[in-house]
Amino acid sequence: MGKIKDLIFGKRPSIDERLLELFSDYLTIAGETGVCLNLNYAADCLTTFDKIVYFKDGHEVQKIIGPVAKGYRDAANKILYIKDTLPEPLKSITAYHEIHHAAQSRPGETQYCGIHQTANYGRMLMEAQTQYFAEKVYCLLHGVTFPERKIPTEELRMLKGGTVVSALHNYEMYDAMLTKAAMVLKYTKDDIVSVNYDFQNGMGILRMKYMMVEGERRYPYSFQEFMYMLDYIYCMDVIMYVYPEDNEFYLTGGTTGETPIHDNRSERISLERQFGYIDEFDKAYFKCIRNSGGDYKLFGKYIIKDSIRNEVLS
Repeated sequence: MGKIKDLIFGKRPSIDERLLELFSDYLTIAGETGVCLNLNYAADCLTTFDKIVYFKDGHEVQKIIGPVAKGYRDAANKILYIKDTLPEPLKSITAYHEIHHAAQSRPGETQYCGIHQTANYGRMLMEAQTQYFAEKVYCLLHGVTFPERKIPTEELRMLKGGTVVSALHNYEMYDAMLTKAAMVLKYTKDDIVSVNYDFQNGMGILRMKYMMVEGERRYPYSFQEFMYMLDYIYCMDVIMYVYPEDNEFYLTGGTTGETPIHDNRSERISLERQFGYIDEFDKAYFKCIRNSGGDYKLFGKYIIKDSIRNEVLS
């Protein structure tokens, strides 16, 4: 820990004491778990951020992030925002979540981080691995583990009829999709965390890995289609998260206008279609993993729609 603190302090002698403590804890775990191969550069990224602000309801930042958001990485002004009224451990986890974003943000970058380097491309995997690793940091620092829970989908800004299995305190649905995406890629979730530190090549690494496994398992979707399904699911959730006042509209069948999912493809977004993409993803990749001798029962555990999960595991 001392060497990590010295590394951070050497780059930013004027750093706030609280930030120094949080950054040191985060980088220590990133190093000990081996997910970050260049702690020096991660420290460069982190130390571009000036301060951490704990905000309450009514703060100006909520005009940007919405009334229910828990944290925000303001890369333009180099501030990390954490909602002050969050209970523990969620408050600390949210701090590590935003710190993880900061560590995967190139110095000078004011918008993108990790594999998410273009509009709406790679957002699901980037955000999911961030929450996963933030919770891992907390668990390892405090010597605790969080048990997996079975959460009805209607409790997670989704339609009824599904169950999300996750041990996380936030973004539980993203975590279930991350678990399955890692199995599709024949990766671990830590592998996906590592890829997100490689700003220039991360997406290319994922694409190459997918194409290698695609031939072996005969996946029905290209890498672009794989990413599109994940990002559509993400975009619908973001709309429900940032604009909770409109949730009833979407829960009763409302759709958006044409909305860009990726730069070259737009679609009307709805909760029904979100569930449709989840179903397509789950059914297709379950079948390929089963037929190729993979651990289809583990994959099946994280299938979200109850009727599909019960059918394939019966």
